[in-house]
Amino acid sequence: MRNLNIALQSCLAPMASARAIKITLAISLLFLATVITGRVLGFVSISNLAHLRALVLIPGLPIAAIILSEMALRDGISQKTLLYPLLGPVSRPALAVVRTLVTALILITGATLLILILHFLRHAGWGSFPREFYSILLGALAYTGLFSVIHLFTKRGMIISLAVYFIFDHFIGQIPFSIRSIVPSYHLRLLTNLEETFQIPISMHLESGTVLESSVYLIIMAAIGFGLTASIFSKKNLGELC
Repeated sequence: MRNLNIALQSCLAPMASARAIKITLAISLLFLATVITGRVLGFVSISNLAHLRALVLIPGLPIAAIILSEMALRDGISQKTLLYPLLGPVSRPALAVVRTLVTALILITGATLLILILHFLRHAGWGSFPREFYSILLGALAYTGLFSVIHLFTKRGMIISLAVYFIFDHFIGQIPFSIRSIVPSYHLRLLTNLEETFQIPISMHLESGTVLESSVYLIIMAAIGFGLTASIFSKKNLGELC
């Protein structure tokens, strides 16, 4: 427990002033201000709010994960603020997992608040909220684990992560073929009940996955991402980290 407290204290203070937090907060506040103003003035309808809710979940959640995952470990490496935590009693793998998990929790909290506000503005009931929260929980853990690995490999993690998401994940997730099941965006869409596919002039029947299958996929992906992050971080040279 003491080591956990040390790991938390060593990451919370730097994260509070991190560039990623400022960018995400600014985008979120601008989004909310625009939506609320539009709703008050009558420019944003109930159906528009439903579309905005979908955008918060996809692609909003993965993009926010790309931005925030930078601060888990890459910020500390770039700004040389990891020396004190690395010299403490907390092991490198534990430090990596705690910092990545805190990042995921920040993402979960922010996305959930946005969804709650959109539900409040819609006045359409809360029946879908438990499923949305469940999707946010698993999606945030999976994407934070994935993009933390990419950020740990390179200083250009944000650019590479955006390319991976839009060119590979987002695109393949909407292809009306079974190959879409290999990417996380498809499973996140299934969990959120927002399945979309590109329209092609071919009549074909595709069996949809199940909530259980998508849940297992995202949990495994999160475990692999967190595990790789811990492993890679523990093997880096101290000089590179500090």
